[in-house]
Amino acid sequence: MQLKKTSNSKKELKVGIVLSYLLIAINVISGFLLVPFIIKSLGQSSYGLYTAASSLITMFIIDLGLGTAVTKFVAKYRVISSQEEINKLISVVFACFIFLALIIGIIFSSMYFFLDKIYSSFTFEEIVAFKRVYLIVAVYSVVMFPFSISNGILVAYDKIFLSKIADIISQVVFIIVTVIVLVCNLGLYMLTACYAIHGIVGALLKFIFTKVSTPVKYFSPMKRSEFNKIFKEVVMFSLWAAINSFGRVLLVSFGPTILGKTSPTTSGTKEIAVFSVAVKIESYVALFGTTFGSIFYSSISRILFKNGADYKESLDTFKDFHVKVARVQVIILAIIIAGLFIVGKEFVFLWVGEGYENSYYCILAMCIPALFFYPLQTAENAMAAIEKIKYCAIFTIISVVIGLATAFGLSYLLGAIGVAIGISIGFITRTVFFNICFKKYLNIKPLKFYFKTYVSFVIPICFSILIGFILNRFLPTYSWYNFIIKVVIISFVYFFTLFIFGLTSEERKKIDNKLVAFYAKIVNLLKRVER
Repeated sequence: MQLKKTSNSKKELKVGIVLSYLLIAINVISGFLLVPFIIKSLGQSSYGLYTAASSLITMFIIDLGLGTAVTKFVAKYRVISSQEEINKLISVVFACFIFLALIIGIIFSSMYFFLDKIYSSFTFEEIVAFKRVYLIVAVYSVVMFPFSISNGILVAYDKIFLSKIADIISQVVFIIVTVIVLVCNLGLYMLTACYAIHGIVGALLKFIFTKVSTPVKYFSPMKRSEFNKIFKEVVMFSLWAAINSFGRVLLVSFGPTILGKTSPTTSGTKEIAVFSVAVKIESYVALFGTTFGSIFYSSISRILFKNGADYKESLDTFKDFHVKVARVQVIILAIIIAGLFIVGKEFVFLWVGEGYENSYYCILAMCIPALFFYPLQTAENAMAAIEKIKYCAIFTIISVVIGLATAFGLSYLLGAIGVAIGISIGFITRTVFFNICFKKYLNIKPLKFYFKTYVSFVIPICFSILIGFILNRFLPTYSWYNFIIKVVIISFVYFFTLFIFGLTSEERKKIDNKLVAFYAKIVNLLKRVER
């Protein structure tokens, strides 16, 4: 019975991985296709308002650590406890989500009356439009906030594929309604409503999937003493998890607010638009870098607690697992960031046109640190699993303060580029601090980890960049034709040199086995067709 359960979990995990990258493909392709039309339809100023409202709301609409708490505790309880205990936990957390939604609603209502003070560089007409966009996004966010508990439940029960199906459907709905709004030229407010529809569809689908595919009950009876005990445990963990999660969100999402305050009058929305294009690319890099690692939370708990509550006996096994996951993340991130470095300026020009040249430098500043930060994701999740996340959170606070202070100061001199540099410094500081945490609590030695994870990829990356510079010299004209040629050649060179110099013999063997299995399936399929 256990073997069957494990087999099903592995199968669902594989499906989850495939759907995760399908979702990324849909997000990236739709973003690349829709953003230029949105900018053209709205204009640079209105696009700045559109992204400023979304980023402001994003700073507050995170689950404040409760989603992480759901995943962490449910994944652990599935190993060492009962379904009854899980139901009690879910009931307490759901009650917390509802209470927080009310608190956030009060905060948003209060902020509404001070938006003209916060965004002092906006003109009167821009403030009027911004307040309307803000109301649409705020109301939707507060109403749907409690339903975000569903994602944590699906991940903890190894139902990642259902979570991704919900995300894919909601993204397709978003694309359809956005295209309709653009074709009919319905303007800023209807485009903002598309954002809300997208979120509502995804949240409701995940809520339905948890009811259908998991044994979880949202309202489980319990004594007051039980509620208080679970509440204290969850809140203490969630507080630190929220601070830790809030780090990246605040660093990136606070950028438009800084620019809205520090930019010269009438240029705030333009600087925000330039910065927002870079944030769009950074969000895609984050998706590519973290999607693979995010699906292993349950696996991490199983590895760490396979011998019971004492995780220290399993740290050696975990460290090997961490390196394997991190190497895959580095492979993905390296080609993306190398590509941005080589042809990123050309892509930005072809994608959104003139007036966004500085977006390229913002992209590089924010994305290069990702190569060293996102592959630490598995260790960060392990810190949450062993309830040491508060140490990551403390270092996150320090990093955010350093990053935002630098961004605020540099924004007066360099505008959007200054904010991006500040964010980069925040990411780098956080990476250094996290390595200190992991060494102390997970016994991960940074130099050993980076040697095992990165060194073998140096030759493929350097060779690909060299070929890229040669291509830029012989194909200097900006055109989609030249751009595609460069991307194809650089990608081929990277993966060819990666297979020869970058992969271990074990990794090459796994790829060979996958290719042989795939070839066998194709042959069998052709034989069936011939019959």
